Amino acid sequence: MTSVRFQLKSSVDLGAIVAHGCDAAPVVLDRLFQFLSWVALALGIGTAGFMGYLTVRSYSPVPWMDPWFFIYQLDHLPRWSLLWAQHNEHRIAFPKLFYLADFYWFHAKGVSTLIATYAVQVVQCVLLTHFLRKLGWRNGAILRSAVGLILFSLFSPAKREDFVHPWEIAYVLPIFAITLAIIGFALSAEKCRSHWFSLWIATGWIAAVVASFSLLSGFLIWPMLCIEAWMLGLPRRGWLVTAGLGIGAAAVNAIGFRREGTTNLAHTIQNTREVFVFFNTLMAESWPPLFYHVGQVAAWIGIFICIIIVCRRVAHPSNGSPLEVGLAILALTCAGAAGMTAVGRYNLGFTNRYEEPVLLFWAAFGLLLFAFARGANRHRWVLPLQIAPVLIAIANADRIQPLAVEAKLHSQLLNVAGAALASGVSDRAATAFLTMPDEWTFGELDFLRKHKAALYAAPPLSLVGAKLWDVYRIKPGACDGELRSYSISGDADKRGLSLHGSAWNNGDNVPLSWLVIADHGGRIVGFGANDSAARHPGTERENTWSAFGPVPRKGDQLTLYGVISETEICPISGVRPITGVSELAEARESAQSLTPVWLPTDTPPRVIGGTGTISAGVLTIRSDNGDTQVYFDTGTDLKQFAALVIKAKFERADTVEFYFARQVDGRGIQGSVSTTGEWILLRANLGLNPYWSKEASNTIRFDPTGARGTGAVTYIAGIWGSRIAVPADADFFETGRVASNASK
Repeated sequence: MTSVRFQLKSSVDLGAIVAHGCDAAPVVLDRLFQFLSWVALALGIGTAGFMGYLTVRSYSPVPWMDPWFFIYQLDHLPRWSLLWAQHNEHRIAFPKLFYLADFYWFHAKGVSTLIATYAVQVVQCVLLTHFLRKLGWRNGAILRSAVGLILFSLFSPAKREDFVHPWEIAYVLPIFAITLAIIGFALSAEKCRSHWFSLWIATGWIAAVVASFSLLSGFLIWPMLCIEAWMLGLPRRGWLVTAGLGIGAAAVNAIGFRREGTTNLAHTIQNTREVFVFFNTLMAESWPPLFYHVGQVAAWIGIFICIIIVCRRVAHPSNGSPLEVGLAILALTCAGAAGMTAVGRYNLGFTNRYEEPVLLFWAAFGLLLFAFARGANRHRWVLPLQIAPVLIAIANADRIQPLAVEAKLHSQLLNVAGAALASGVSDRAATAFLTMPDEWTFGELDFLRKHKAALYAAPPLSLVGAKLWDVYRIKPGACDGELRSYSISGDADKRGLSLHGSAWNNGDNVPLSWLVIADHGGRIVGFGANDSAARHPGTERENTWSAFGPVPRKGDQLTLYGVISETEICPISGVRPITGVSELAEARESAQSLTPVWLPTDTPPRVIGGTGTISAGVLTIRSDNGDTQVYFDTGTDLKQFAALVIKAKFERADTVEFYFARQVDGRGIQGSVSTTGEWILLRANLGLNPYWSKEASNTIRFDPTGARGTGAVTYIAGIWGSRIAVPADADFFETGRVASNASK
């Protein structure tokens, strides 16, 4: 009977719905509203989680850009002077407290400042949520949607530099302080508008001071707080004191201030259009390309609406809603900060850390729209606000994989730069990513090493100079690979070998992240790092590496090892030790032991990757790339010689190579030459190659340059053969100066 009554009632309800379809619409909309609120919250949490993944994936202890200048200041300035010293046009005293704590307590690894960045963003989310709840937001769906929007904005990968570089606490902290100051004033007005002073107002003043001395645009908070206090109907004394404190902070900042920006007022006025375009770029860059122009229009609509709210409330201060006023002031302050960035940086190019205030603008404006929809009590007005972040996330879905690759590339480039620094090799291709002069990088290595900081805070780079067997256990047969090229890089006291190759950890079936180089005594003298993301993005076996070490001398050799763990390394089978170039005694090319095999009067050689011309008894080779090959047809069976001696003059220090027969599978020898600008005798001990005595013919290939060859010039005056046996322990190449009474 119960079942019958239930079915009858259901039939009646169905008829009512059919007859009055519009009555069912609110039910459907409410369910959709509830569902999308959970989607919005999940999207916000997912965005924060993905950003955390990018942070871990991109981490490296090697500083990037600005921290090198801070390290230089830390090494040369007293502590109080350091806090007050300008960084460009900013005084960043409060962020520097984080940097100092990280340096002295956590060895400048950057982990503590990254954690602080996340903590600040989480507290900012909690603060905004508390603000909404305090002002009456009790509806669970509305609040979930709002929190989702806040998380989605605060942790957006559009400003990923703030979560990747420990330095960017200098951008995150002032924006948080601005939020705290504005919300503090709004909460104080909500509690009691008749009081000019309260704990929340005091908190706002302190936060404003922090914002001012964290970034120059932070000074914008003072006039905005005065406007907010006036709009909220706070007593006159409150905003007058605020104005006085702001003027005082600006006066203190002016003490010893030096203008260090790249623009001036006249220059900015002349380039107003470029400033406007850059501002539009900042406001819309966080939107997907598909909605880029929509973002620009929406930004100006948001700014216009907030200005209208401010103008309307200025006329009637006592009627201003703390929620509405606070969010409008927050949005306009963030837009103003973006505008100041546009004025100061329009001619320097875009970087996504500039999106920090912009993303908070979108969060504040979105919450303002939520507040309007909530006041109208119409859920259908909220639905577009819930759907918009979902559409943006879907449109950006194809960016997930590229962002992951970018994060890995960033980490690898920093690690490679760190390997070059710790090895003492000024390889421009490796260290250029740091975008800092040698004075601030190589010049501060001793200071960092002394404090076991930054790149020296953890192995393997911290082990420079240590004995290999004191810190590692060698595991033979675990790794294989090859050495593909090497050259001499750098100049003066920062010269060394730059090596490139591939390697793989067979035991764990993973690529090697780090390599160490040891000399013949087992002392660690160089390092290498995985660079697959830069050289071969998207490859299955990410096994390429770049390594750096000193140029080996006579009797020395360098051996490469792959780092398996903090306690284990493996010799890389397939990569033989790199030996030094011996110095020969002064010799004359006319010595009886030498037989001419090619002279400039003979058949000109064939040159690939460059040009060869003969003039005044000298062959001049100009290299067009890093693989210049010179083929000599000697007309002589070269098997009879144990070595070839070439009289040459090299413009650049680089690698040299001789090849014969098939020129592959071990048919050749490689070495390096560091003597430049003078004639030398380069002895190539080809007899040490096991294939030479059987496979050598009358043709020989000589590569006078390596990776640094492009544009280099090499001079050759002749090639001779030597039948004198080569000792088994000799190096592949030996060099000697030409006698002073010898020709050319």
